Amino acid sequence: MSNSNLRDISIDKILQSVNEEVEREKCGVTIEKAGDLSLNFERFDTEKKFHYKDIYELNDFLQYHNEDFIYYAYKAILGREPDDEGLQYYLRLYQKGELEKISIIGKIRYSAEGKKNNIKINGLFIPYILSELYKINFIGYFIRFITVILTLPIIIKNLSAIERYSLVNIEEIKKRHNSLLNKLELYISKAETNFSNFEFYKVDYSELDLKADKTYLDEELQLKADKKELELKPDKKDLELKADKTEVNTKADKEELKLKADKTEFNLYLKTVDYARDYLKIVQKDLTNLIEEAKKRLPETLTSEETTHIIQAETNFYDSMYAAFEDSFRGSRDVIRQRLKVYIPYIEKLSEDKESLNILDIGSGRGEWLQLLKEQGYSPKGLDINRIFVEYCKNAGLDVNEGNAINYLQSLPDNSVSVITGFHIVEHLVLKDLITLFDEVKRALKPGGMVVFETPNPENIIVGSCNFYLDPTHKNPIPPETLKFLVKYTGFVDVDILRLNDGNFVPDAIDNEDIRNIFFWFKISQNYAVVGYKN
Repeated sequence: MSNSNLRDISIDKILQSVNEEVEREKCGVTIEKAGDLSLNFERFDTEKKFHYKDIYELNDFLQYHNEDFIYYAYKAILGREPDDEGLQYYLRLYQKGELEKISIIGKIRYSAEGKKNNIKINGLFIPYILSELYKINFIGYFIRFITVILTLPIIIKNLSAIERYSLVNIEEIKKRHNSLLNKLELYISKAETNFSNFEFYKVDYSELDLKADKTYLDEELQLKADKKELELKPDKKDLELKADKTEVNTKADKEELKLKADKTEFNLYLKTVDYARDYLKIVQKDLTNLIEEAKKRLPETLTSEETTHIIQAETNFYDSMYAAFEDSFRGSRDVIRQRLKVYIPYIEKLSEDKESLNILDIGSGRGEWLQLLKEQGYSPKGLDINRIFVEYCKNAGLDVNEGNAINYLQSLPDNSVSVITGFHIVEHLVLKDLITLFDEVKRALKPGGMVVFETPNPENIIVGSCNFYLDPTHKNPIPPETLKFLVKYTGFVDVDILRLNDGNFVPDAIDNEDIRNIFFWFKISQNYAVVGYKN
């Protein structure tokens, strides 16, 4: 066949010639029409539709999994689809096993947005609270054990229900399986019947001159290959521009990430730097004075007071660190001032007028209590061993001295002070120093004078097992009755315990009495004070 004739033949013409040849060779054999071979199998319903309503049951959500579960939780509780960040966050924790479904529902429901929508979900509250309690070290194991004991009959009942449900579903699967096998057997039988009517014939393709000119085909293939290569070959400069653009974008992203810093952490850092700077100024001033004094006194020896001052300076090395620690964990000044207002009525009940009332605050810290008293018209004095705090209070216009509490009290005359307060200082002292402190306080107080000592309350399980030990300078937690006994033993009268700052860990809407008794020790006041009077 010539090259020109080959080019005039299309593929469709070749296929038509082949089909005509096959029809001529069939020898009149007819094929019996197959029956209906379509397989209409019954499928399992795997798509569950979520029904939105005003009041939900917990099981309305638990039957869904993974992304569907989180999607419907957002949609039903918050009234919107989940944002990408929230979806990925909860999905990651759920798939890693760090959050259960109940915890995710609870966190969404009791978030600020969830509280605003106020969607009611029956059966959520207690399981959510228990799931949060389970995460507490040691205590969580105890609560989980108690919960398992209390709910054991329900667990057994649920296991029985699951077993019955599983058996019913297994029987249903068996029926569907047998039905599927019967349909397949019928389909195969019909297919074999139809295929038996077919005869395959060999077609003599020698009559079809399908040999193409090799040179022409090679040329066509070469042209296509060249065209494909040109299409796939990218412009080098374009790639370089894209690479440069990607690099620039990457650098810009890195710069943007570097500029993003947490505002609170940055402010704390700046405050720490300020504390360190103030401390260096104080040390520099002390060193200058010490050098000048040494120049004047040499070769005379230093006095005991000067030696004590030098030793005391060594303990001030950590002042800036502790000041920064207080800012991080104590709470803001406004929050502390608000909490301390509870003691103002006790001051106002004293018989002395404001002008003659002498108030001494031991361990005055950042001066919240002194500032509050000053605003009420009193003239309090403060004492603290931390130089950073002392300098801070003086800059705020407060009357604060630096010194050891026991040494300072020993320097005061008998019956010279109307009120002595100490907020969160007794937990820093060993028993011997604590007794000495109480004795000196009683000696310095006027008859009828008042003493107030506030400290963390170890009755609260969270405080006693964890929060108390956040402060590395704390010695031992002191139970309320123990501190009350020590104050009464020193000689104070009308001693009372004032429990403060009740926790909001668990609301009161709990019906089970056993669970309420457990939660009570989580909700009890986080701090307490002992108030007493000198007879």
